[in-house]
Amino acid sequence: MNALEALKCMRDTHNDILERKNLTGGFGNWYIIVKNALLSHEELIKRYTPYKPSDTHFDDFHGKWIGRCRYCSNFVLETMKFCPSCGQKLDWSDIK
Repeated sequence: MNALEALKCMRDTHNDILERKNLTGGFGNWYIIVKNALLSHEELIKRYTPYKPSDTHFDDFHGKWIGRCRYCSNFVLETMKFCPSCGQKLDWSDIK
């Protein structure tokens, strides 16, 4: 089980427990905080998982490979390990 699967399992378990207990009021707010925290962790794991940029090509003007971030479509250069716009980790391994 990878980290993303573990977080999904935790989220599902919390949802099941809270639905059975039918929590309301202050506990309902706790439920929202836990749910949002788990979603935030999933988002961080997705952003740290490297993706290959799309629309890659060698740019003669810059003398480097360029492409677009698959997450936000921002232009990225081969020297960038992360997208400067959204923070998505980039994988240039098979493109160079």
